[in-house]
Amino acid sequence: MELDTIKCPACGADISFSPGTRTSKCEYCGTVATLGNALEAMEADTNAEFERRSAELAQREAEVRRHENAAADYRNALVRWRKKARIPVFLTGLLWFLGGMLMEFNLAAAGVLLIFIATGIFFAAPAIMASNEPDGSKMPGSPAPAPKKLVTAIKYYALCFASGAVGLILAAMVSVIFFEK
Repeated sequence: MELDTIKCPACGADISFSPGTRTSKCEYCGTVATLGNALEAMEADTNAEFERRSAELAQREAEVRRHENAAADYRNALVRWRKKARIPVFLTGLLWFLGGMLMEFNLAAAGVLLIFIATGIFFAAPAIMASNEPDGSKMPGSPAPAPKKLVTAIKYYALCFASGAVGLILAAMVSVIFFEK
């Protein structure tokens, strides 16, 4: 590598080297620079810049990983929540079905109790599920929006109602098909 000029370490002016020489004097401040010192200074500057850029890149990579981890954590939390949210919907339909069947077998007290429990699940579970819905907007680095808890509650009320209606209709159909004489 040929080096014709370097920056003066004292004043920053350009110092020119004659071919074959290892030292030169700054025309402005008189500082004597040697070619070896100039190369070391340039290498130190290059190393410092490399370290700065490496640290900046590592910081950006950490930020990307933090966002990816937050998004994955939110997706996992949402999947677990959705699995739990299916339970009251299924239970509502099952209890209405069993309650209707027990009433068919003249076990009205037990049937009414199951239907009463199903009604309690119908009223309580959607509100509880909506209040426990994961909030991705509170996770660091997550782009997920805040959940609409009222919309979630209404959706689960509708699902529980439909499940209960299906359970009761199935109980009536089984009763008519298999037990009517």
